Amino acid sequence: ENQYFHRAVHIATEVRGSLANLIFDKSLQLPAGGSSVVTQNATLGAGGVLNLMQSDTSWVESAALQLHTAWDGPLQIAIYSGLLFTFLGPSVWWGMAVLVATIPIKSVMLRFLHSLSKAETAAREARTKRTAESIRNMRLLKLLSWEHQLEDDISQDRRLELQRHVSRGILRAVNSAISNAVPAIVLVVTLTAYVK
Repeated sequence: ENQYFHRAVHIATEVRGSLANLIFDKSLQLPAGGSSVVTQNATLGAGGVLNLMQSDTSWVESAALQLHTAWDGPLQIAIYSGLLFTFLGPSVWWGMAVLVATIPIKSVMLRFLHSLSKAETAAREARTKRTAESIRNMRLLKLLSWEHQLEDDISQDRRLELQRHVSRGILRAVNSAISNAVPAIVLVVTLTAYVK
């Protein structure tokens, strides 16, 4: 299994790199004056293209990593549950109850993580768009002495992006802590029920 996951990580990394390369090659084919990519649904500016190359390709990488778990996870759960029930008897159901009780908690946390990720991406795109716009119009900004105003606006966008990143990081840490604690709690509950 470790050998498989090593290969899966290798393939997923190659998939992400290939997609980022394809997006970069496509962006190089834009006309010299064009700074946006037209897709089926919308026009992407420089921030949207960077978002495609960084964030969206990481989603594809994650999907490539988790593809194996779709069939392997239920199979392992069934085998391990059968073995535990054979050796420990009905006390296994107490541990299973704890495991099932954590599913709604994890589901809610994953929804929050997804919404925070979208908010962080939107803030990053706004900051990147404002930065690219200021670089394109630097001469006008200097002429009107607006560079400090724009610097403050970009700093405010960056602070918002970092706040959303920190919030997402805190929720990911709590989610990880719960995920790491559940097996120990299940073990304690199962063995306690077995002893009783």
